[in-house]
Amino acid sequence: MKDEKPDLMVVEDVFSLPKYPKSGITLGRVTGVILLAGCRTDVSITEISVREAKQVLTGNGNASKIQLEKSVRNLLNITTPIRPYHASDALGLSLIGLYRAGDYKGV
Repeated sequence: MKDEKPDLMVVEDVFSLPKYPKSGITLGRVTGVILLAGCRTDVSITEISVREAKQVLTGNGNASKIQLEKSVRNLLNITTPIRPYHASDALGLSLIGLYRAGDYKGV
């Protein structure tokens, strides 16, 4: 963080599924460390929920990963599929974060 000095960190809000309760606890721990690192290095942080990202990027808060990936490709004018889907999720969150910071006008 100190070496790269990012202007903004966009973090996916923690969620938990009843089927996998331990994963929510693990995600909470990891997210806490990430948020602490941002705070300690004076980096602006924004948290975005998965449902909100899907709503903003596709118009449907329950969109599938495939729909989200296609929307991100469309916004970035990319024809090649983005794989894995986690990469398109991260790009989508980044686009929303940039838009909210006023650095991107496309979302």
